[in-house]
Amino acid sequence: MKPSCDTLPDLPIKHNTVQIDGCACAITGIEDGALQYDYDLLVTHFSEHEGMGDEGGADWVSYNVIGGLPNTVTMGIPPCIT
Repeated sequence: MKPSCDTLPDLPIKHNTVQIDGCACAITGIEDGALQYDYDLLVTHFSEHEGMGDEGGADWVSYNVIGGLPNTVTMGIPPCIT
């Protein structure tokens, strides 16, 4: 069964853990309070669930998700994408 994109997995998530909205299906774990996201699963999410296609999904993740990570540092525990 594929994980839901909207329902967070049962992990010890802290109140200040930053999440990527709607991308719970790409979470692979948690380390030191930071949610761990898999890059390929994020691309798949945006390609398939958001209808962007393979190239569009990869571009979206690179520019908007990874590009936005520095902005999350002041919000709490930033996510990690591997």
